[in-house]
Amino acid sequence: MTNGGGWTIFQRRSHKLVNFEMDRFAYQAGFGLVEDDYWLGLDNINILSTKDPNVELRIDIWDCQDNAFYEHYNKFSVGDVASDYILTVAGPSGTAGDAFSSSSSDISLSQNGRGFTTTAVDNDTWAFGNCADRMKGGWWFSGCGQANLNGLYIDDCHYQPLSPYGIVWGTLWNINELSAYKTVMKLRKS
Repeated sequence: MTNGGGWTIFQRRSHKLVNFEMDRFAYQAGFGLVEDDYWLGLDNINILSTKDPNVELRIDIWDCQDNAFYEHYNKFSVGDVASDYILTVAGPSGTAGDAFSSSSSDISLSQNGRGFTTTAVDNDTWAFGNCADRMKGGWWFSGCGQANLNGLYIDDCHYQPLSPYGIVWGTLWNINELSAYKTVMKLRKS
């Protein structure tokens, strides 16, 4: 699922080889192996997503039954360290649904416009703790909801909607309770 060429992959989950429950420094610098599970690094994602005013994002997701979904955003950027790597997305389209934005009238659930949360740097809005601790991976959390593609890789395929575990894209799996089996996040100049 490429939708043309020129993409730079900055996140990939395809095996259980790399634990994404990492500290702030690992998320800034990057970790894993490019040909396998990996995270390019927030500093690199910031540079690639802001060096041109028109950058798009594509997220490819497969569940454990090998059903493929995608979501495309025609505008994407990640801010610098001073902004806590704030996520900006706009113009969603695709088959996965826009899990970055609130699916309810509660705007506090939106992850668009949020800084990146790790176990040491809490930028989420959850009043009872740190979403990165609870969800087992760093992400642009709001109230720990809707999306977390850096979550705990689970073997049995099923995820419980109220459980903190799993690789979650809420617009898909709040309905059928399947965790993602593979994910790819990639960007390119529009």
